[in-house]
Amino acid sequence: PEYTDRDSTPWSEHRRFIKTITIEEGVTSISDYAFAGCIILTEAVISDSVTIIGANAFFECCSLEKVVIGNAVKTIGYGAFASCYSLVEVIVGRSVVTLDTYAFAECPSLPKIDLPDTVTTMKNGAFYGCYKLAEFTLPPLLTTVNAFVFQGLPIEKIVIHDAITTIMSGAFWACKLKKVVIGSSVDRIEDHAFYKCPYLADVTISDSVTTIGEWAFSECYSLNKVDIGRSVATMNENVFANSENLTTVICRNPVPPTITADLFFDIDLSGCTLKVLASAVDAYKAAPAWKEFGSITGI
Repeated sequence: PEYTDRDSTPWSEHRRFIKTITIEEGVTSISDYAFAGCIILTEAVISDSVTIIGANAFFECCSLEKVVIGNAVKTIGYGAFASCYSLVEVIVGRSVVTLDTYAFAECPSLPKIDLPDTVTTMKNGAFYGCYKLAEFTLPPLLTTVNAFVFQGLPIEKIVIHDAITTIMSGAFWACKLKKVVIGSSVDRIEDHAFYKCPYLADVTISDSVTTIGEWAFSECYSLNKVDIGRSVATMNENVFANSENLTTVICRNPVPPTITADLFFDIDLSGCTLKVLASAVDAYKAAPAWKEFGSITGI
């Protein structure tokens, strides 16, 4: 059956007394809101016959500590485990393909989660508010890092592998990343992708990237070096704004990308070094905004 809210389930009057849940073999789906608000639930075990965990299925199970997700589950629905404030262990089955929007959002006690290689989609905000999630490996079939997926997480290191083509808005907003190397298939870095990453010091943008959105690396106060690949043709306003410790920019495009002074807003470019192809030095020295660098040299 389908449930429209937590009060429409047959056991709604008893949900505050449910301590453990075992979904037995034969059940193929867990409906939306099925166990939402079971406030003393501590453990849920989902059998290998279940293929779908519905939207908000375990939403606000605030005492839930451990979840075992069976090997047939392909979809973890919208907000399925959102606001499970005590969740510390999730065992994810080997068939999961999709984590819907906010699937594990606001699970602030969750320190780690290992996803299977089958995952192709993690939708917006899937791990938003998981403030202890310090380690994460992007599944190898994932092609897009969606908006706000990791916003505010204490992740210090992430590998943007070669299957990733797009990093969407706010994907790593305010993470604790120290160094970022953009994979060789990424085409677009969207607005605010790495906004306010306070420890980010070194960024390498691959030759596959063509577009960098507004505020993508702005207010990254530790940023001191950026290496921009040769295919970047468009950098929108304030990409590096207020990243006041920036000292070195390498731009490998032989033709200076068209930018405005706002790209480096509140950065003293007279104290910065711009390194470009030797054959392009004169072009950069004459290009608007680029010519403001104190030193422009060939590489």
